[in-house]
Amino acid sequence: MTQEQDKIALTYEHQLDAAHRLLEHKGKCHSIHGHRYLIQFEVEGTVDEETGLILDFNVLKQEFGQWLDHNWDHALIYNWRDADLIGAISFLGSDLRRYEFTMGEPTAENMAAFLLEHLGCKLEQLYRDVFLVRVVVWETPNCCAEARREEI
Repeated sequence: MTQEQDKIALTYEHQLDAAHRLLEHKGKCHSIHGHRYLIQFEVEGTVDEETGLILDFNVLKQEFGQWLDHNWDHALIYNWRDADLIGAISFLGSDLRRYEFTMGEPTAENMAAFLLEHLGCKLEQLYRDVFLVRVVVWETPNCCAEARREEI
């Protein structure tokens, strides 16, 4: 194979349930509401001639799936500047699963960009020559946002 041909992409999908509220939204999404998110991760790398793999799918499940389960699954994802919501959360105690989102509004767009950056850096530190190149966050079965890395 030529150098260009031996780049292969793998896709890993993960589903989770979470709630969010969009502080600056002028419509219904200003209220706390939930989604069944489908998140797709695409990694790209070179196939190892000995193993025939870029990366074991279990690694993607561990690195991406475990992070999502630990941080976002069944959590309230909220804008770190949402003082009213933060105040309300404080009355509910520590049993409420929550994730303070520091990239602004927890929209599908911002969530995809965050995952591409945050989990992409983590993957590259652990596995040289394997790159997270695309993250798609599906909020509903017919609405999604995609973040892509243009150059490797």
